[in-house]
Amino acid sequence: GIAWNKRVKHILATSTRNGMAVVWDLKVKRIALNISSRNVTSFSSLIWSPDNNTQLFTASDDPSSSVIQVWDLRNTYEPIRTLHAHENGVLSLSLCPSDTNILLTTGKDNRTLCWDLSASALVGELETSDGWKVDVQWSPTLPSIASTCSLAGMIEFHSIQDYKPVSDLSNGFPQQNTKLGKPPNWLGRRASVSFAFGGKLVIVPVQKSDVKSPITIHSIITDDDFVKNAEQLQETVHQLKFKQFCDLKATSSFDKEEKSMWDFISVLF
Repeated sequence: GIAWNKRVKHILATSTRNGMAVVWDLKVKRIALNISSRNVTSFSSLIWSPDNNTQLFTASDDPSSSVIQVWDLRNTYEPIRTLHAHENGVLSLSLCPSDTNILLTTGKDNRTLCWDLSASALVGELETSDGWKVDVQWSPTLPSIASTCSLAGMIEFHSIQDYKPVSDLSNGFPQQNTKLGKPPNWLGRRASVSFAFGGKLVIVPVQKSDVKSPITIHSIITDDDFVKNAEQLQETVHQLKFKQFCDLKATSSFDKEEKSMWDFISVLF
């Protein structure tokens, strides 16, 4: 396998059948790092994390150690995480570009599995035809769609919403989840806007995990006279100056009937 780092353009990773993953620094044209695991004799595939430029995922097609390992390049003595559910070697893996907590893997056991990395848990299995799936890829534009390719030359398309729970694992994997720990990122409301009482407009921008954007409230005025009269009435009620308000209305009125009405109301206070 071969994979370019998603954030550092001159960093390249390759995997070999002798159980070694090599990280290359092309700027200085030499090997930067060797990664190996004492329990893995062959790496079949590897991918970089899009969110962390020092995190590398490797897959082993060794039938005796069918694992997905997550490595932190700052300390490669041991993987920071190991996922084990395939029964006869892992062939391919792919991180969802719209939510990097969702991982798909294919194996020699003819299964395509879905993982929730936020909980390091196996979520379910996608329905596929028989045969080895040698590659799995997420759609770059449709966040919930993925495709698999088999040795028989068949390409299948799947929706992540159609996975089934994994009910029978003989390799001692812990109790399985049947749903993601949280909704996928593409289902979340990225931003919102709503009108409030008094001509207020509330805007909630996109909230990122590392930078919190402030919520803003704007005053939307479409009728200046109406807003002015409403504020005047609100101030009158707050200060209990009802008689003064009625006298002001009567003085400023050009209609005799309206002036008489305000004079009559003023008497009540």
